[in-house]
Amino acid sequence: MHGIGPAAALAGVAVAALAAYLVLPPRAPAESSRPLTAASFEALLGSGPVQLTRAHIVGDVSLEAVPYALRCIDCVFEGGVVAGGSKVRGPVDLAGSTFEGIVDFRGVRFGRAFDVEGATFRAPALFGSPAKPVLSDPPRGHTEFAGTADFSLATFAQAATFERAWFDERTDFTFARFGTDVVFSYASASEAIAFDRAAFAGSAEFAGVSFDGPGSFKGAELHGPADFSLANFGDDAIFDYAHFGRDTAFLYTSFDAGGSFIGIDAAGGLDFTHSKIAETMDFDNARSARTVSFADAEFDPSGTLTFNDASLGGLLVGVQALLRHVDPQVLGNRKQDLSLLDATARARNDLGLANDAHYNREVLHSGHMRWYWRPFNVVGYRYGAGYFVRPFNPLVILGVLVGVFALWRTYKRRRGPRQLDLDDARGHAEARPTARSARRFASAFAAEYGKTFLTVIPGKGSNTETYGAELVLYRLLGACALVGFANSNPTLRQMFDALR
Repeated sequence: MHGIGPAAALAGVAVAALAAYLVLPPRAPAESSRPLTAASFEALLGSGPVQLTRAHIVGDVSLEAVPYALRCIDCVFEGGVVAGGSKVRGPVDLAGSTFEGIVDFRGVRFGRAFDVEGATFRAPALFGSPAKPVLSDPPRGHTEFAGTADFSLATFAQAATFERAWFDERTDFTFARFGTDVVFSYASASEAIAFDRAAFAGSAEFAGVSFDGPGSFKGAELHGPADFSLANFGDDAIFDYAHFGRDTAFLYTSFDAGGSFIGIDAAGGLDFTHSKIAETMDFDNARSARTVSFADAEFDPSGTLTFNDASLGGLLVGVQALLRHVDPQVLGNRKQDLSLLDATARARNDLGLANDAHYNREVLHSGHMRWYWRPFNVVGYRYGAGYFVRPFNPLVILGVLVGVFALWRTYKRRRGPRQLDLDDARGHAEARPTARSARRFASAFAAEYGKTFLTVIPGKGSNTETYGAELVLYRLLGACALVGFANSNPTLRQMFDALR
């Protein structure tokens, strides 16, 4: 009788294993879902490190004393979870858990890592306090995350607040979903904080936040109104490809390391009024249906704005700030920016700003004219006509020219034969210059000046010594001044633009 070969033995083992798998019931997972009362769960917290998976906790849970590590993955908290200003020493890992009741962590200090990645908050989630800061370090009454905080992929179905919360280590809200309003006002982050691809369905309040590390909102969707007023970005502010569904405010916001708004899509306006810009703010390929305003913004010497291939519904910025800090290396962009600023200011009936933008755009244009055309543009169009938006340019030139010609005619008339006044004749043929003769010369010059100036008005003046070309020049300058004043009046400006 032959012995059984190795191949046959292996085949027999495989058949036996398959039969056992088909006959025997499957084993239960190592950590199955099990219901716990709130009292039982709290008892576990005080006895040592807790490690649960898919547990159901019934009733309101208090985390006022958590000296050990707490790990409850994919758990369901059917009641509220309250910490009540306590200090949680151990790391907390509640990733994937569902919170049916209110989560109240106001005033809690989490001493180590806090992880709610993929968690769902069906009721309001309170991680911050609207109370005024208390002079202590860390401040009492404020929620503090002393370790890393992970809220990535978390869903907040109702209101969430992180007001005045402190994030001491890296914080992650990537892919977080906020179903309604959320408040981060006056929160503070010492390290990097990320809201990449986070979605905000309601209003998002970030007023007064202080981000010492990079603050990233890359690809974030802010569908409701957003407010970053009085915020301070100590490091990079990154909003690349973010979507702004409503008006967004960055009033008095400080960008100490610049910012990146590449490819943003804004259905509302972006208001950077009174903001402080220390480095480059990049708006390349940005799209905005309404006005982007940098009115009264403060620029450091190295602070610049770039708008390469941007499409904006409007632009507001001081003309001198635009010339010094907006697209400084791209002349074509700067001319387009000035044109957009001109159109935006006219739409707001701010003709002073519109005229200033128009004038400086023409100045830039003249700098690239051919050498034989540029003198005519500078002398005639810029200083003589004021580009039809600065009426005092032609008025000043007109006044100077009238004065020169009036002075010349007065001088000629005084040098010609004249009858000496008997009171001045004292035995000599020619009187020396006296105060009386100076007054007479000044009076004659004033009369000649007024008579010459009247010739600007057709049908006025009786100065027959005015040259024909001189008269044409006067009236041309007067017409340029009138057009300039018309362009400074909203109604007349609209009529003039229609004629053009």
